[in-house]
Amino acid sequence: MMTQHKQILSMVAVVLAAVASANDGTPVVNQVVADDIGLGPYIAVQGGANVLTAVSHEYSKNTFGNDPYLTDNRSKTTDSQKSSIAGFAGVKLGYVFKTDALVRPAIELDSYWVQSRQTDRNTSKDNTPGYYPYMTGSSSPITTTETTFNGRANTFANMVNGLAKFDLGSFQPYAGLGIGFATTGWSGTVKGVEKINGDVYARYNQSSFNQSSSTYFAVQVVAGADYYVCNKMSVFTEYKFLNVCGDNGSSLRNNIVGAGVRYHF
Repeated sequence: MMTQHKQILSMVAVVLAAVASANDGTPVVNQVVADDIGLGPYIAVQGGANVLTAVSHEYSKNTFGNDPYLTDNRSKTTDSQKSSIAGFAGVKLGYVFKTDALVRPAIELDSYWVQSRQTDRNTSKDNTPGYYPYMTGSSSPITTTETTFNGRANTFANMVNGLAKFDLGSFQPYAGLGIGFATTGWSGTVKGVEKINGDVYARYNQSSFNQSSSTYFAVQVVAGADYYVCNKMSVFTEYKFLNVCGDNGSSLRNNIVGAGVRYHF
């Protein structure tokens, strides 16, 4: 009987201690602290759209190459370019380092596929005397060549990014720079027409082409933000500006907007 009384008293003491602990604000279980959020190694999946593409080339002074009948001061060439929205998808592997400061450094391998869609319309005019030697008279014929290029580039980029992440608890914006290599190959169609004094002289039937892929040096700017739904997992949005440095001063510039999920392990 005495033993039963002791057990009951012990249980009452435990309950009273728990109530007292709750009343004075002492937590019964350990709480998660902000310093534990988003640290260590991680893997992420990402996807989105390439919203704007720009292509630039370095041409020689004589736009028409080695044609002896055309000279720089008698020819005129105009280009108009238009890009369409295309897709991108990839994965990330990275590591966020712990610091006592607001900014946390991070490094990541950023591997993804991105497509670029481009439409180029080129119009060239020339009124060089002697281009058509069978035409005589004081006036020179005006030759106009119009070509339309519809192409797409598939690029596979492997970039190493250095990031600065701002520790604001669950919300962590970041920005950084990346360098690496990108393998790009073009494919598409070309068609055109040639006119003399406004009359159609020749037509170029639409033809398809598929250029072999080449690997180039690439740089990128990255900016985004994570929202951590728990210590180990976040959803994020991100913007990338990827510049693929091609041959002879050419470049392929992509503006990429996407989102993804990041998991720390």
